[in-house]
Amino acid sequence: MGKNILLATLLLVSVFFGFISNSRSKEAKRQAETAQANLELAEAMTKKALEEARTATEKAEKTLLLLKECQNK
Repeated sequence: MGKNILLATLLLVSVFFGFISNSRSKEAKRQAETAQANLELAEAMTKKALEEARTATEKAEKTLLLLKECQNK
């Protein structure tokens, strides 16, 4: 009878820790998915910022050329 109680106790402890482990695993998976989504968003924002910087640089270059043309007249 004592062995049965011990085995039952060990089984309950094992199930408890299994539940805790599973719960933490799911949370880690959710965090990894969130991190991946954030990374993809950051990459998209970086790409857009680079495109805007290129556009601004092109406009600045055109403006400088126009200023030089105006100064030469």
